[in-house]
Amino acid sequence: MNKLIILSLVLLTGCANTDKAEDYAAEYAATNFKGQNVQSISCEKSDSDGNGRVRCNISIGPEGASQVEHVECPSRWRPQPLTTQCVGIRR
Repeated sequence: MNKLIILSLVLLTGCANTDKAEDYAAEYAATNFKGQNVQSISCEKSDSDGNGRVRCNISIGPEGASQVEHVECPSRWRPQPLTTQCVGIRR
């Protein structure tokens, strides 16, 4: 039983809470792009650099002419009281 718990924790370590990240990305879009149509939001499944955030793409604007905003959003399974907002990524 203990081995199962340890294995589960090891597997979840790099796995992100994508639902949490997508919720934060939706809040970011609503705050920063008021009145614009959000086409889609998609976030990475894992935290590749271990900073507690994953990269998300927010497609904004009219269908066929949308722009993509790149952000990093909180994604840890445990609470992150000091990390409660997405931040823009410059490319």
